[in-house]
Amino acid sequence: MDVTNIKQIFVTILSVFYIFFNFTNLNRSDAYLANYREITDTNANQTEHAVNQNDKKNVLFEEINEKRVSNSVNKLELRDDLCKIADVRLNEQIKNGKLDGHIGFEKIKTNHPDLSAIIDNYSLVAEFLAYKGRVPKEIVIMWDNSNDHKKLFKDQNLKYGCALFKYPYAVAIAAN
Repeated sequence: MDVTNIKQIFVTILSVFYIFFNFTNLNRSDAYLANYREITDTNANQTEHAVNQNDKKNVLFEEINEKRVSNSVNKLELRDDLCKIADVRLNEQIKNGKLDGHIGFEKIKTNHPDLSAIIDNYSLVAEFLAYKGRVPKEIVIMWDNSNDHKKLFKDQNLKYGCALFKYPYAVAIAAN
């Protein structure tokens, strides 16, 4: 095991502790918990397209924008075309039963030619994946604790976006 692997393990362990201790401070209003129960319902149809779950999409997207504002960065503008990409990518993760490490995103133009025009409309399109975040606030904490994902909250150049989740997967797409 080399130093890089040891560092990654250490960062992962610290992130888990951070999430655990911060999760106890999450908003636990009745409406929020009702939404949480609905999201994690084990009887939910796992193949249902996430784009039809507007309440869940907006909760995660709002959490992302709150974090951006707390970093003195502009809010992302919700774009339906980016939600189409997020929907495809979320459903790929669900179908695969695991995160694909962005491989599907790298091949999205080949695998989904109908999405090429959407991607070509932007100068940059970035993807952010999460696994096992139980509620939107926890997903945001996970991304914020990852150096590779912090740009979702700190990059002023990102102007547009969409975020979807269906436990245990989450996908955010951001663009400029």
